[in-house]
Amino acid sequence: SGVGYEFLMKKFLLISILVVLIICLSYLYGGKSNDANMKEHKEVFWTGMFAFYICIIVSFTILPIRIPGEIPYEFEYNLNVLELFRAFTNRAALISYCENVLLFMPVTIFGYKSSVHVAKSLKGGVLISLAMSVGIELLQGAEAVLSIAEDMAPIMDVNDVICNTVGGAIGYMIIRFYTNQHKR
Repeated sequence: SGVGYEFLMKKFLLISILVVLIICLSYLYGGKSNDANMKEHKEVFWTGMFAFYICIIVSFTILPIRIPGEIPYEFEYNLNVLELFRAFTNRAALISYCENVLLFMPVTIFGYKSSVHVAKSLKGGVLISLAMSVGIELLQGAEAVLSIAEDMAPIMDVNDVICNTVGGAIGYMIIRFYTNQHKR
């Protein structure tokens, strides 16, 4: 059923994120050499991880995997920012918002460590997260309007944009704190 499928996809996404984080952590603690060749090698690695993670996000948000026989849902949209406060009274809403925050934290972490120079500042990291999130929501809306995703209708939600952008900002702060602590 749809609920089982959604649970499976969330589990797969979580496992994908954990694998990416384990690879990154092992790479971070693997070599401590400061020579120029190692620095360039790490930058290439982080750029690849940045691109790979964006592909993961795209595959789970814009390109849903269709299951034949799945009951189609009606397209929904939410432009009510005040619904963010539902997280204080609704556990499902809180979990959903936390998932969106966590989903975008690695975007700015990988962007900061890569050769994406825009992501080297908080403003740039937030702008990348905001642009990606708005792009995803607009494409989900276009999918619904054009009936591209017939088996699964996406939900366009302004709160996703807010949570994703907050996740990007938190990711930037985490990587900035990490790099400042490890420069010493």
